[in-house]
Amino acid sequence: MGSSQRDEWCQELDQILKSGRKAFEGQYGDQLKKLEAMSRSDIDALVPGAPNTEAYDALLAVIRTASARNWSQARLREGIEKIGDIAVNIASVVGGLL
Repeated sequence: MGSSQRDEWCQELDQILKSGRKAFEGQYGDQLKKLEAMSRSDIDALVPGAPNTEAYDALLAVIRTASARNWSQARLREGIEKIGDIAVNIASVVGGLL
């Protein structure tokens, strides 16, 4: 890997780390931590029999974005509702998201 490629890679990695840090330090950081602390069995108990992995992953992505970009509660709610009922059910347990 050349010096230029290494510098570009380091800058990209730095941006990723800053973005992740912003998400946890942002407006919805506490809710994001609670959501990430949920186990697979916790999620399955909320929405039994549903293919909830994709909805959970999408929910995490929306909350990370909302937290890092300081979205309003209404905009966050809209994003969660677009994912679907499974995401709404999971988010309702965390509190402060809907």
